[in-house]
Amino acid sequence: MPINNHPHILLPVEIKNRELDAMILLACVLAEQGCHVIVGDRRTIKVNIHHFPRSLYLGKSVTGDINKHYRYYQGLGHTVTALDEEGLVIYSKDIYLTRRVGTKTLGNVSALFAWGKENAKIWQSCLPEEQTSKIHITGNPRFDLLRTPLREIYRKQAEKLKQQYGSYVLFNSNFHWVNTRNQFYTRLPDPEDIASGKIPVPPFYNPELARYRIGLFRAFLDALPRLAEQFPDTQFILRPHPAENPAPWEQATAHLGNCHVIHRGEVIPWILASEAVLHHSCTTAVEATVLGKPVLCYQPLKNEALDPELPIRLSRRATSEAALIALLGEVLSSQTASNPPPIPAYLKQHAAALEGELASDRIAKVMCTMPAEHYSWLHYLKGWQKKQIKQFRRKLKARLGKPVRSANPHIFAPTSLEEVKQRANAYGKLLNRFDEVQIEELQPNIFRFQKHVAR
Repeated sequence: MPINNHPHILLPVEIKNRELDAMILLACVLAEQGCHVIVGDRRTIKVNIHHFPRSLYLGKSVTGDINKHYRYYQGLGHTVTALDEEGLVIYSKDIYLTRRVGTKTLGNVSALFAWGKENAKIWQSCLPEEQTSKIHITGNPRFDLLRTPLREIYRKQAEKLKQQYGSYVLFNSNFHWVNTRNQFYTRLPDPEDIASGKIPVPPFYNPELARYRIGLFRAFLDALPRLAEQFPDTQFILRPHPAENPAPWEQATAHLGNCHVIHRGEVIPWILASEAVLHHSCTTAVEATVLGKPVLCYQPLKNEALDPELPIRLSRRATSEAALIALLGEVLSSQTASNPPPIPAYLKQHAAALEGELASDRIAKVMCTMPAEHYSWLHYLKGWQKKQIKQFRRKLKARLGKPVRSANPHIFAPTSLEEVKQRANAYGKLLNRFDEVQIEELQPNIFRFQKHVAR
């Protein structure tokens, strides 16, 4: 594969448990091709972006407000590409376009990596025809890890979880928009709190969606303890989203010995060790489908305009607590099929690279053939000025004793070099690749991958 003019590539990670393993795989693929790749905490990379050589940067979203950051990176000489980590499961096209897509952002980046045909189709509708060629249907490296043989790296972890908890049902909560650790950052606060002035109106606020998600959240808070009481010999693992406040779940299940609110680890081993996955509108349902696990969707409320179609369509559904109890009982009492069901054709429209070439290889193929962007010296000067201003503001805040935003351990926990190397080595053994890839730690939570060159 030819090496482009971007031997340096930046792969930021927003949420460790969601993305780090996948970015390690992509970094190994790129390093194998001769690139120098930096992987690590997104906030740390952002603060130090001016210290890196001109690189190809992989952004994690295409929202309207992220464009100012992408423009800043471009002003420092970096070439910006992007995918959308949250672009697979969406409420509706209109809500997705309002909350998650900035037309200027799409037009500004040099390449876009779509989850699948449906994701690409939405982006194409926002761009002039001459720009749609920069959209590449590659899939996401996160789903590479669900495939054989890569899923086997989680098998031992899954076996340990099975030994520790026995038979359990997994529920990954994704109510962080209504149940946030800091209520002033809640994207969908209660309309009554907005009306009273208790909480300011957040950007893109949708009161109908807020009422709906709050209603679902409360329904799950009521249903989960009753499920646990109904199935005392089954454990229930509740994994809140990293940005979600775990306290309501802990309070609702505190009296139950078979309910556990747990925040640690990547989700794949938890899915592999489970008997079934319960959700309403979560990407975990899609992941569980690929892994061949039973998926149950509890729908105490329904609204076709607000319900994400993909995860619900992949699930067996219950609309009442009684129906949910009956459905779960049926799943738990049935024998697991020896061969997992085939991946639905419908899912393949939404998620590419579930078969054949890995998403990581597809993305690397695009990155390694992209021409370098050439910016004028005026462009660089503007970027340099912005860098100086940002540094001055940061130092001024520190001197005045004002809080300076730093890494969030709930989002990106401290990560050792050994942890990263172990994961990369496991990929190499399963794929029979990456023998020449070397990894070093540059600073806490920042790692460089490169190909070893014999001297």
